[in-house]
Amino acid sequence: MLSRSLLLAYCLAGLWAAFWTFFVFASGLMGAPPEVQLRVVPLLVLAWIAFVLVWHWPRVGGALLVAEGLGLLAILVTFFRRSPSNDLFLILTLALPPIVSGVLFINSGAHERA
Repeated sequence: MLSRSLLLAYCLAGLWAAFWTFFVFASGLMGAPPEVQLRVVPLLVLAWIAFVLVWHWPRVGGALLVAEGLGLLAILVTFFRRSPSNDLFLILTLALPPIVSGVLFINSGAHERA
């Protein structure tokens, strides 16, 4: 049976990847330029690869999620500085979920093996 922290990590990672996949495709339907969407597709692919990896190797997938979250955080802080409320929203919805779920996966993987 899954622990609560592992279940939370799966839900958080899956909802995060699904939300941003929906957001990218919906913005494409609403007229976003294709070149903007093509820049984001590799990140979506990486998010889904990490989500699939955590099913078999929680530590590896968790590390990939943490790396992706930290990379997104660095990109947001470096290139997308706008209003504080916009920055906070992007950090909470784009960068923080993979970091939190990745840490939960890494910790649960350590406890399952011990």
